[in-house]
Amino acid sequence: MDDDSSDELSVNDKLRQLTDENSRLYKLLAEKDLEIKRIQNKFENEKTLSSINLNSGDAAAMKIIELSKKIREQTSEIEVERNKVRQLQKKCSEHERQMQSNKKEFLSPEIEKTELELKVNVYLKFNFNF
Repeated sequence: MDDDSSDELSVNDKLRQLTDENSRLYKLLAEKDLEIKRIQNKFENEKTLSSINLNSGDAAAMKIIELSKKIREQTSEIEVERNKVRQLQKKCSEHERQMQSNKKEFLSPEIEKTELELKVNVYLKFNFNF
C-alpha cells in the first residue's frame, strides 16, 4: 500500500513536471510566432522600400534573401517546439491514464473488503438473530 501511494505521488509529480514543461513550451512557441510575425512585417516593409528605391535593388535583394533565410530557420525551430509540445501532451495523457488506472487498482481492494464486511454482517445478523 505504501508503494502504491509512492507510485501515485511519483506519477503525480511527473505529471506536474510535464504539465509545467508543456506550459513553458507553449509560451516559447507563442514568442517564436510573434518573432516570425515581426520578421515577416519587417520583410514586407523592406520589400516595399526596395520597390520604391530602384537604385538599391541589389542591397534590397540581399536583405530579402537574408530575411527569408531567417524566416525559414525560425519556422523550422517552431516546428521542433511544436513537436516537443505534442510529445509532452502524449506523455501527459499517458500519465493521466496511468494515474487513473492506479487509482482504480488502489481503491478496488478497499471496496471489495467493505462489501465483504457488509455481507458478513448481514449474514450474521439474519442467521444468528435469536
